[in-house]
Amino acid sequence: MPVSSAVICVEGILQKTVSQAPIPLGIALYHSLATNFNLLLISEQPKKELDYWLSIEALNRHAAVEYNDNVRMFLPETIRKFHQVSALRSRKYSIDLIFDPNPSSSAMFLDNGFNIATLIHSAYAMPQWRPDYEHKTKPWSEIEEYQENMAKLKFIDRSITDENKDYN
Repeated sequence: MPVSSAVICVEGILQKTVSQAPIPLGIALYHSLATNFNLLLISEQPKKELDYWLSIEALNRHAAVEYNDNVRMFLPETIRKFHQVSALRSRKYSIDLIFDPNPSSSAMFLDNGFNIATLIHSAYAMPQWRPDYEHKTKPWSEIEEYQENMAKLKFIDRSITDENKDYN
């Protein structure tokens, strides 16, 4: 059994947050890390749901799981994750690395002396592609201002006026 442990946040690394579908890159990471680390999982799901999903995906090479149960259900995400990692440490796991998809909780872990790998998938590169995105309609005044600025820039730029174009 390896001495070093790596913590993986299930949601956002192994599992999509909206559909609970597996993330292939995260699954490959899980299996790669399992050869050199005690894998420890933290999740925002209760025990029954997560154990079922892990068994379906044949993810059974981890040493321990900290579920979202009891009092943790009411904690904000970053604090809950910190409590889960602290619970793993109290069980005498030597945590050398934490994989987390949330920059806020990664910063919190870093502030508390942990080594962090923040894994952000390219599927979330644009804000509107993220599951927590809220579409906000631009105010009409902002649209009008943009149109006026574009018209001014077009007027200033002589290269796009009709008199300078060559119609050969």
